[in-house]
Amino acid sequence: MMKRKENKNNNIKILLILFLLFAAISWVFVASTYQSGELVEIGWYRAGFYDLIAIIFSGFTYKINDVLYLLFVGGMYGILTRAESYKRIVSKVSNVVKEHGEIAFLLITFVVGLYTAISSNIITLFVFVPFIMTVFLKGGYDKLTAVAASFGGLFLGYIGQITGTYGNEFIYQYFEVTASADIMVKVVLFIAAYVLFNVFGIMHLKNNRIEEDEELATDLYAVEEPKKIVKKSQQIMTWPTVVMAIVLLIITVIGYIPWMDAFGITYFDKLHSALMGFEIAGVKIVETLIGTTGTAIGAWEDFLPVVSVASLMLLVVIITNRISFKEVCDSFGEGVKKIFKVAAMYATAFAFFYMMIAYPWPTELVDMFIKTDSYNVMFILFGLIAATLATAFCVDPLYSGYYYGPYLAAIFTVNVGITAILWRLGSSMALLIAPTSFLLLAALTYADIPYKNWMKYIWKFALSFFVVAIIILSVVIV
Repeated sequence: MMKRKENKNNNIKILLILFLLFAAISWVFVASTYQSGELVEIGWYRAGFYDLIAIIFSGFTYKINDVLYLLFVGGMYGILTRAESYKRIVSKVSNVVKEHGEIAFLLITFVVGLYTAISSNIITLFVFVPFIMTVFLKGGYDKLTAVAASFGGLFLGYIGQITGTYGNEFIYQYFEVTASADIMVKVVLFIAAYVLFNVFGIMHLKNNRIEEDEELATDLYAVEEPKKIVKKSQQIMTWPTVVMAIVLLIITVIGYIPWMDAFGITYFDKLHSALMGFEIAGVKIVETLIGTTGTAIGAWEDFLPVVSVASLMLLVVIITNRISFKEVCDSFGEGVKKIFKVAAMYATAFAFFYMMIAYPWPTELVDMFIKTDSYNVMFILFGLIAATLATAFCVDPLYSGYYYGPYLAAIFTVNVGITAILWRLGSSMALLIAPTSFLLLAALTYADIPYKNWMKYIWKFALSFFVVAIIILSVVIV
């Protein structure tokens, strides 16, 4: 067991400094953009004080659906922490994690990583993040291990994205390749990322066991030990909560995998059409009851289906745990309050997205690393750097593909599939290490971890995978 001196979390200060620095540089460098396949200077686009306020507000509202989803998840766990059935589940699972932490770490990062690698949204599984965080902290592991276990799979899945489409729609569109193109290369990259991440993760896990109470004090949704029931009238069933959690997991997993586009599976589309077309006496029953806005499983884009199933799970938990209406309201509000800072940091990061639109001075900097003369190791190295910088500046991988995609597709006419992978790998590295990364900021804010502590933890993996990716892609394009 060991104790460690905590460093002050100043991530919001770092983000603000970078934001102001971005604005200040717009007064020094001329803005550039791509027009007809060429880099063109478009003059001075300088950031003003009022503009900065408007940009921060716009960034906060840009991902309002994600923000509301995060707040809902926070409120949900606010209620769950009051439920005896949930306390029992946490107690049993954390005991398993305490004894078999390495296996749990390997299993969770693989399952979450593989799902994320084939899904259309990397945020959906956030609904299980607080649970994973709690069981690892309660199991006696430090905050970095808990974050790596809970958020690590999300990073891994995007790094080794196999058939997933998150953030790459425009890159695939402009390069005219499918999500499943060069699938074996993507599988190899995923395996490499998974192995390296877990090698360094388990090394840290072994050397950083802690006293349980040390880190639990910082857990947003820590739970008490379940009460010992002596009276039969006080007994509470655990199995309804377990069953509903499994249903939530299944619905969440299958709903955001692009079955038809990635695997050619049309079953869910046909099922949706059949249900919506089901009639009795000329009345479309399902369509009338549910509405016409619902889409087939695998084509979900918003979080409403997950929220709906999670709400049903909460209803079961509330009834079976005999939680009063007042407790439900109070607990949900407390849960939202606890997660608010996480959601705020997540949303505020997207202010850089609007900064890039309004003041595109980084375009020329990124363009310096886009090499078109040959396909070799240097092409891969500089391509990774260019993609990492592009997404670090604009934050949103989707916009990075939209902004640079037409230019990249125009100048790279061979090895387009590998070039698309290269750009996505750079974007994923930005989400993993950039101080502007919305996903990283959410993770670090949740666990109250300073950015520099994360970099001390992750740099070996990031550098190792960077080198391995260059080697793999170099072999492919030779």
